[in-house]
Amino acid sequence: MHTVGAVGAADADDAEIVGTVTDFGVPVADATVTVDGDTTTTTDDDGSYSTSLEPGSYAVLVTAAGYDEARTSVVVEPGTTATADVQLDPAWGPGMGDLEVFATPVGGGPTVPSYVTIYGDEEYGTFLPRGAIPDDRSWDRGFLVSEGWWEVRVSSANGYSDGYERIYVEEGETVLAWVELPEGEETISWTGTLKGRIVDNTDEPIDDATLTVDGERIPIDDDGGFERDVDHGRHEVAVTATGYYGKQGVVDVRFARTTNVLVRLDPEQ
Repeated sequence: MHTVGAVGAADADDAEIVGTVTDFGVPVADATVTVDGDTTTTTDDDGSYSTSLEPGSYAVLVTAAGYDEARTSVVVEPGTTATADVQLDPAWGPGMGDLEVFATPVGGGPTVPSYVTIYGDEEYGTFLPRGAIPDDRSWDRGFLVSEGWWEVRVSSANGYSDGYERIYVEEGETVLAWVELPEGEETISWTGTLKGRIVDNTDEPIDDATLTVDGERIPIDDDGGFERDVDHGRHEVAVTATGYYGKQGVVDVRFARTTNVLVRLDPEQ
C-alpha cells in the first residue's frame, strides 16, 4: 500500500484522489473506498477509483469482501490530483462454506481425472479419479473451507495442461470452481519466486547483509539483489547487516508468480 504525491492538474481549487486497489497485482472490483469516514466510492472492474473533494489531508479506508481492511493517507493540493494506490491482503473466516471442483476440457465435456490443489488459509490437495469433487462415489461433498478467496490448481491430467481458477466462498454457501483444461503439456509451477533488493536509506545496495527465509540463509548479489524459488504460502523473512537496524516480516508468495520485495535498512545511530 502506498501513496504518491500530486501528479496531475484539476480545475481551479478543486482536488481529486485517484487510485487502484489490487490483490497481488490483480485488480479488486467493487471495493469500497471511504475518505475521512464520509465520502465513499467503489472500484471499477479494473480496480480503479476516483473522488473529487476539497484540498486537504485525508485518511483513506478500503474494504472488500474476503480481504483485511487497508488504510493510507494522502495530501491533495488545490488544483491537483493525488494518487493513492492500495494493496489488499486476503482474509478468511470465521464462517465456512463448501467448495466443489469440476475439471473439464476447455468449453466443457466429461470431467477429466486429475489432481487438485486449493490454496487459501490452508492448503488441501487430492486426486480426483473421476475429475470432480464431489463425484457420487469417493466423496459426497466438496471441500469444507473458510469463507474467503480460494485459488484452485488442477494438474496431472493426462493429455491436458494444468488449469487454474480463483473463486470466492461465502459462509454457508456451496460454490463451484469449474476449471477448464487446455490440451497440451504445460504445467503451472508448484512454487513462486521471491525476488528483491536490500538497500540503505539512500537506496544504495547493501551487499554484505544477511537474509534468511524461514531460517534458511539466502545469497545476496553485489547489487544487493536476491532471488529464490519457494513454496506457495507465507514465509518469514529476516534481514540484518552490520551497522544497520534489522528488519523482519511475513511475505506472501504465490505459485507461478513473482513477489518483489524492497528491504530498506536504517543505519544505527
